[in-house]
Amino acid sequence: IHSKAETLHNKAVVHHKQGDYNKSVKLHEQSLAIFVALYGTTSIHTADTLHNMAMVYHKQGDHSKAMELYTQSLTIQDAAFGNGSTHTTADTLLGIADVYHQQGNFKTALEFYERSLSIEEASGKGSTSSALNNMAILYKKQGEMTKALELYERNLAMEGGGGSGADTLNNMANIYLSLGNYNKCQELYERSLAIEEAQHGPLSASVGDINSNMCVLQEKIGNLDLAFHFIERALVCYNDAYGPGHSDTCEAQRRVDTHTRRRVDTHLCRLAE
Repeated sequence: IHSKAETLHNKAVVHHKQGDYNKSVKLHEQSLAIFVALYGTTSIHTADTLHNMAMVYHKQGDHSKAMELYTQSLTIQDAAFGNGSTHTTADTLLGIADVYHQQGNFKTALEFYERSLSIEEASGKGSTSSALNNMAILYKKQGEMTKALELYERNLAMEGGGGSGADTLNNMANIYLSLGNYNKCQELYERSLAIEEAQHGPLSASVGDINSNMCVLQEKIGNLDLAFHFIERALVCYNDAYGPGHSDTCEAQRRVDTHTRRRVDTHLCRLAE
């Protein structure tokens, strides 16, 4: 019977990844019923299933239901492990923090992020990246750019040169862009771009995103010809990754058209002089 519950769980995870959330919830509920019958309402199997169900509701944007299930799962885990000492507990705390974050309750979100982070750091096995990244995003929303950069720096040191490192570099560059530190911004975009191209090739959507950001940077500097170059590259990436009808592709095309009109107008003005 236990193996049947595990099979249902695995199927639920597959449907979650495929975006079939209703089916995923139904399968998790079936799995939960078996685990409760076998081990009771306070077993770690029950806690894990409640956590996974919470993740589905969270993905659907049902924050109330997600919080209810995360909290039930955390209560069981705290009773079993003494206020949390496992990677799963850290994940549950992270989920609760994300819900508070999305609801705008930043103070409580930070408390849960810090609890999650402390468990991951103490274990030496889990990943601290998500907590650090989400805390940085929260501080950025509050205008605390220095604190956000500190957290991104910590995250970057732990990530090394992987693909997630490219995301962190890009996020840091965005902050420097908002602060007007264009030289540092450009340096970080270029580092991020090099990693993304090495990891995913020159035509991935993530490469398109960085080129789009570099276009904005060059526009702010006033180097409009180089800005045009970057948004053209972004458009090629989005067309390849998403096709012509995607919102990112359409927005890049709009920006290319704007730059093209500007270039034509500039050329005509020069001819008229």
